Amino acid sequence: MEPGNLITCVLALLFCITPTIPAAPRASSPACDVNMDPSRVVVRFGDPVTVTCSTTREDVLGAGWESSVSPVNEPDSKIAVWNVSSLTVWDAEPKCFINYMNEPRQCVEKLDLVIYKYPESVSLIAPDFMKIGVESTITCQVLDVAPARYFSVKLYKGDEQLGSRSFNHDSTRFPVNESIPFPVTPTRTGNGAEYTCVAELQLGPGGPKPNPEKRSPSLKIPVFYKPSLLSAAEENVEVREGGSIVLKCSADGSPAPTYEWKYPKADNVQEITKDGVSTVNITRASSSNARVYECHAKNIYGVATKNITLTVKGASSPACDVNMDPSRVVVRFGDPVTVTCSTTREDVLGAGWESSVSPVNEPDSKIAVWNVSSLTVWDAEPKCFINYMNEPRQCVEKLDLVIYKYLESVSLIAPDFMKIGEKSNITCQVLDVAPARYLSVKLYKGDEQLLNRSFTHDSTRFPVNESIPFPVTPTRTDNGAEYTCVAELQLGPGGPKPNPEKRSPPLKIPVVYKPSLLSAAEENVEVRDGGSIVLKCSADGSPAPTYEWKYPKADNVQEITKDGVSTGQYL
Repeated sequence: MEPGNLITCVLALLFCITPTIPAAPRASSPACDVNMDPSRVVVRFGDPVTVTCSTTREDVLGAGWESSVSPVNEPDSKIAVWNVSSLTVWDAEPKCFINYMNEPRQCVEKLDLVIYKYPESVSLIAPDFMKIGVESTITCQVLDVAPARYFSVKLYKGDEQLGSRSFNHDSTRFPVNESIPFPVTPTRTGNGAEYTCVAELQLGPGGPKPNPEKRSPSLKIPVFYKPSLLSAAEENVEVREGGSIVLKCSADGSPAPTYEWKYPKADNVQEITKDGVSTVNITRASSSNARVYECHAKNIYGVATKNITLTVKGASSPACDVNMDPSRVVVRFGDPVTVTCSTTREDVLGAGWESSVSPVNEPDSKIAVWNVSSLTVWDAEPKCFINYMNEPRQCVEKLDLVIYKYLESVSLIAPDFMKIGEKSNITCQVLDVAPARYLSVKLYKGDEQLLNRSFTHDSTRFPVNESIPFPVTPTRTDNGAEYTCVAELQLGPGGPKPNPEKRSPPLKIPVVYKPSLLSAAEENVEVRDGGSIVLKCSADGSPAPTYEWKYPKADNVQEITKDGVSTGQYL
């Protein structure tokens, strides 16, 4: 390889090669003529390989192969055969060269050679369980596979492909181990689903068909979620005095929920729970059974509450008549509250309020006022009751009461940096807010809303801390962008306007990415003998790339790097 100089610019992990710079060709110079058969070789590590290199030109001095294994030199021959009985090196990089009497005196061509190795093993790494609606990571671990750039990994849930990842920008020739995280946000239907990872080598023309692939053992991951009722949360039912009725409560949850009923115990009432359904069985119903029956379906992730209002009707029983003013109350924790309960029926024995704070009992009155100077309990659960001379002898109604608390703080938790094209989690952390079911959390990039999360199914009354992960896949343009989290209480009718909200301090998260060339990766240039030329190499990367040139050093070559551009100058 005598003529010209081979100059290579090494940029971080990316190589940009500016090949041979020959002297300017003469008008009558014959062209290079190097033919390989086959032109592309795909061979398994350890298998044999044979490639023939030839030329049709007549002014041949000889042919051969440069390679780290089985080099060849054939003087006075137009043909050179590279033959390896067992290819056991990864960096053979065979190049065929042919030397001529006339210009160009040497022609060199690199063989398109792909050496591959099947994955040694494919496995899944996953959490012991996942929570519904919360992003988790399932990792495919692939060991000892090559080459990376032809490697593809897919994650399946049953027969459904959830995600795919390829490595076509990875120029590593040697076997690699890869751990590929796939974000998964499960639903209820995902409970008990089987996950599988499939690693595939897509080797292209000349490669084995079908594409070599290996599957991980399948893995079942439980999905946990708080109970949700399988019927309406509020229900009104009737039974004739002396009759029987069954009140049912059932919920879906993981782990399976347990049930607790709240009502005045009586000899004619029996509770039974079977096959995920809890019932209250009432026989020989009387006016004392007429009230609200509360069913609480619980597991470690939450509670779902069902209220069943039972009316026991006689032949001529008047209807319940309970009026509240206001009918819905939204009050800040620690503020005063006043609600009046009344009836228009005349056969009244008295009225009152059941509550964990400031209970009221007003005998011989059609009106009862629940008045609290400073509401400092979260589970007051006030219910107005009115007792009558005739059936129904007692009517009970629960106040629609919302006790709220402004957000204590809102902040962002994020990685020190993100990588372009890879999913990262930016977490909004909201502290000491109530109630959760009216909370809405949004993530912004600048003025652009990226994602939104609400908690309408959360029946927790007490203040909670919430950490909400938002998946973000950044691009180059996101480098230096500001992220903000906004938490808002949407309290509905009777609540403060505008809705109370709090913003996190803005956060800038660097986006890092490997260098990409700002010009072609392969370039051929010419210079007249005795002339000057400047070879340029520039790339965009974060952090900003450094440059290193590789070529035979000479006194007439100078390297300069300035303003993100590196040059090699032949003087």
